[in-house]
Amino acid sequence: MQGVLLCALTLFVYAAGLVSYRWIPKLRLASYSFTATGLALIPVCGLAIYYLMWPLSGALLWLLVSLVGTAAVLGALALMKARVMIYLAVAFVVSDVLAVSKTMQVGLIWYFVSLLLLATALALIQRFAPAQLPVQLTRGINDSARVFVPVTMFASMMIGTRLHPTSSSTSWPSSTARHA
Repeated sequence: MQGVLLCALTLFVYAAGLVSYRWIPKLRLASYSFTATGLALIPVCGLAIYYLMWPLSGALLWLLVSLVGTAAVLGALALMKARVMIYLAVAFVVSDVLAVSKTMQVGLIWYFVSLLLLATALALIQRFAPAQLPVQLTRGINDSARVFVPVTMFASMMIGTRLHPTSSSTSWPSSTARHA
């Protein structure tokens, strides 16, 4: 019951931000805060549901919560077109990629490969479709790429050097054969 109440509160705060942005121009700055607070509470709702009532895999719940968060942030981004929303969108999309990797139970190296593929896709979208993207979106992708790509590369190199070369978490054939 507490998890449901927290989710209802989160939905209320998120919706209050969107409604106030759309209908009350004087409250636009507060609207960003309400919407961002609602978005930030989505992972907290996931944790509450996991600990209070979720009977299935935690990876599956992570994926579901991450997809809900991605849909919510994309809705807010479509309405508000604010740079801060693109940072949240990138965070939720990264969470989606990691959650899919966890749900599929692939090796650790595939987390990094999928993150690098995501960074490449974002860069290609920005490079070949800049006219279709709002300026805030382009700037947000640019800003997040300055942090996202180097951190991912550094983490993959640091973790990759600590794993044994024949472990199933780094070897593609053994990680796919295990789950075939």
